[in-house]
Parts: sequence; C-alpha cells; structure tokens
Amino acid sequence: MEGQSSGILAMLNVEGDIYLGGVPDLESMTAGLHDHNFVGCIADITLNGVKLDMMANAIDGRNVKPCEQWIKRRKWLRNRKYRKFV
Repeated sequence: MEGQSSGILAMLNVEGDIYLGGVPDLESMTAGLHDHNFVGCIADITLNGVKLDMMANAIDGRNVKPCEQWIKRRKWLRNRKYRKFV
C-alpha cells in the first residue's frame, strides 16, 4: 500500500504513543471494536523522502520478525508491493 497526504500541516499533533500495526491492549484501546491486530509485513516507510528505521526508535514490540518470515509464498509486483497466495 502506498499513500501520501498533501496540505499545510508539517507534523503530527498527538498525545501519547503512536502504534504501527497493533496495540498492546486491543480490547480497551479499541473499545472492543476489533478482535485482532495487524498480521503481515510493514516495510520501507519513508517520510519526506527519508527512509525511517522503525526498529531503531521502537519502544516496544511484539511478534516483530523480518518481513521474509511473515510472507510465505509470495509474488513480487513491479511496484514493490506483494500479493500473498494461500
């Protein structure tokens, strides 16, 4: 998945932590709306053209593995996205 946002804002104004992929206590943090966290691969995150090293700045992590260990049989597409076949 790729995305971008244009506008006048230059930073995120958040109170507390930012979670990428999942949260420590899903039940309380989503008020019971979701029953499972993200499962898959998050890679090559860039901000203003700079690749972010998420592992270097992570405070905590659960079930964090290199992407190759999450993706079983895969087919890489031209735009570097992948599609999983089960």
